[in-house]
Amino acid sequence: MTSTPALIFDFDGLLVDTESSALLAWREQFAVHELVFPLEVWHSYIGSQGSQDAMLAAVRAGGIDFEDAELRGEWRERHNRIVSTEPLRPGVESFLDEAAAAGSRFAVASSATRDWLDQQLGRLGIHDRFEVICARDNGRVKPAPDIYLAALASLRVDAADAIAFEDSPNGITAAKAAGLYCVAVPNPVTAELPLGQADLRVESFTDISYSELVDRLERRAGYDPPNVEAPAP
Repeated sequence: MTSTPALIFDFDGLLVDTESSALLAWREQFAVHELVFPLEVWHSYIGSQGSQDAMLAAVRAGGIDFEDAELRGEWRERHNRIVSTEPLRPGVESFLDEAAAAGSRFAVASSATRDWLDQQLGRLGIHDRFEVICARDNGRVKPAPDIYLAALASLRVDAADAIAFEDSPNGITAAKAAGLYCVAVPNPVTAELPLGQADLRVESFTDISYSELVDRLERRAGYDPPNVEAPAP
């Protein structure tokens, strides 16, 4: 791996905790109809696509008659209200600053829509930091690797010279399928989900610096296992 690897970030739940806000908005929506929220179903869609359809199906299964567009609109209004004040997760800005100073290039690879990414990255004041933004229109959504492969192609770098950052099992599966080293940085919603497929897990961007991560990867790449002789027959 190069000493200045490209960094490819998921967005929702990773750079800003939109997962918690989306979850809260759906919990509120289900509470309005006095329905039990299907948390495991919600978890299965994190990092991918289709959660809204799954939640609408769950409401309908609860015997509630509604118009899809109306319920989606109510949820979106709740979500936008909550997420409008969500800041970058702790340590993200410092991590980006250090990596940029070292000459690393950045991309976003997300299953979200491009307009959502543009809106939120703009709101947070970090849109211009990312040379490449790949969204769900760049291929199949995660856990398929398409969006990561599109980001690599747009950056014109090999997977061996890039690092992915993810917060969900679907995202980690996509990154690994694209051949990327993957760092898991879970949020409160995904912290208890199975993230063991990642190469490294840290609980926050405050737990590791860019230089520490590169040093770790350089040691890993240069590791020479001991020559252990086979036991005599």
